[in-house]
Amino acid sequence: MRRTLAFVALAISLTANYAHANTPPVWMAEPTGCAAFSPGPPFDVKIVASRTWGVVPFEVAFSLAIRSGADSLIDASWDFDGDGLADTTGLALTHTFAEPAAQEVVAQIVTLANGIITRADTVQAYSAVMSITFDDGQESIHHVAFPLLASKGITATVYVVPTWMNSGWYMSWEELYQLRGAGWDIGSHTLTHKNLTQVDSVTLHYELSQSKAELQARGFPAKHFSVPFGACSWAIIDAVKLYYESCRGWKGLNPPLEETDPYLLMWDVTSFWRTFDSYKQEMDSVMTYGGWYILNNHLVVDDCHGQNTCVETEMLAEIIDYALEHHIKIMNVDQALATTFLPVGRGSHPDRDVPRPGFLELAIDRTCVGEFPVTVRFAASGGVPVNVSVYDVTGRMVRDLVDMVGVEGEASAAWDGRTGCGAPAADGCYFCVLRTGDNRLVAKKLVVVR
Repeated sequence: MRRTLAFVALAISLTANYAHANTPPVWMAEPTGCAAFSPGPPFDVKIVASRTWGVVPFEVAFSLAIRSGADSLIDASWDFDGDGLADTTGLALTHTFAEPAAQEVVAQIVTLANGIITRADTVQAYSAVMSITFDDGQESIHHVAFPLLASKGITATVYVVPTWMNSGWYMSWEELYQLRGAGWDIGSHTLTHKNLTQVDSVTLHYELSQSKAELQARGFPAKHFSVPFGACSWAIIDAVKLYYESCRGWKGLNPPLEETDPYLLMWDVTSFWRTFDSYKQEMDSVMTYGGWYILNNHLVVDDCHGQNTCVETEMLAEIIDYALEHHIKIMNVDQALATTFLPVGRGSHPDRDVPRPGFLELAIDRTCVGEFPVTVRFAASGGVPVNVSVYDVTGRMVRDLVDMVGVEGEASAAWDGRTGCGAPAADGCYFCVLRTGDNRLVAKKLVVVR
């Protein structure tokens, strides 16, 4: 039974010190004021997730604080996907989920800030996420997979090769329009399906740019890219960044969504010889440790007859049913990358403790900063030179935080909110940038609002 907690017409005045407690939140909803950068964001939503890894249940604790700049809290309502509330006290509450899997938390906060009514966005809490993708664009995707996924109420991402459309065993453009109309995400798989590790730079950029141009000319945004044959390199990823918003390259299992680099999307692939248990193991992993499981497909038929890049309809249906029964949130790649997620169901995964070769990670403990210092955590491998600096929106360096000859593993730094000259940085939007000696970089945005 759906239960809702509401606070009506409460006049509350809390200090900024309360809004930023000693323990930094593992997630913070970005309020309207911070997102648009208007003075005085009206509220903070702090969310802390905890559990005994791999064992149910686990808890998600919430607290709401009104910060200076807000006159009063008009209404705050919470709902846990119809699952009810537990242990509510004042403006703080804790909910215990029955399973270490996907749940949605709806938090709608209405405040009166400086005489203006503001609202918070919905907070979504998915610990386990899965995306179904398809490469190449075979007609079986439209004839078999499309109705199967529609019957389950889910959509997928299909990466197509434009020169293959309307030919042989591949979909027509009209069939691709039908997928898009049903909410499917249409991405690029190069223009002619070349192995990009075996072409020169001119051909690489031609395959990337012309595939996108062809798709966009036909009305498809083509925001996302999949590397043919799984043959990837750092040079390919750098080129993909010029044309697309994500790259699905090497095989593997992604970390939780908020930690996933969109240009380093890892994936698994179906094949006729694989058993259901091999897929179940990956789905159980994201439920236990948190993560994003991308399962790629090619041909979908009732009987594969021993064809390698093929999944039988019954097997795909069994995989999807298992995910849905265990509350794994299934969404296409574009939806997943556009969603803010609460990091619940988190643990130490044995395969994720050591960064992948050449891999970079960057995290900031708060994206909306009212008090300093703010902690910057980063990781790199290969003993590469690393620089971490803070820049303003004009691209001017504000503060150089880290300049190391070689990094292997994890490290951290702190920004005290001051410029290189020692003056307090003005309120506004900044970027923390991690750059390596071979010119690879990762950037995270933070907004300073004191």
